[in-house]
Amino acid sequence: MHGTSRALNFGQEEKQIVSMGEVEAGYFMRLIAADQTGVLAAISKVFSDSNVSIRSVQQKDSTDKNAEIVIITHKVRESAMQKAVEEIQKIALVKEVCSLIRVGL
Repeated sequence: MHGTSRALNFGQEEKQIVSMGEVEAGYFMRLIAADQTGVLAAISKVFSDSNVSIRSVQQKDSTDKNAEIVIITHKVRESAMQKAVEEIQKIALVKEVCSLIRVGL
């Protein structure tokens, strides 16, 4: 039984163990960014370049010239999402990626 764990099957069919980069899930991301034109376009471009599909975006009321942005994605591989997060953190107008949570495994 290479690559599977009987203990984790709970009487179900055998499951293959995959690397974390291959796990697919939707993601909830919360970030703080400058409340300026072009910020969402820059973030969306990173998602597009990383092959991450956005399910929804919500921008909360801005404070101190910054805005809280919440993004929920469709299912995507962990490796693609991590690549996107790494690139988003490089955007000068993004102050902080506060949360990244897997949803809908």
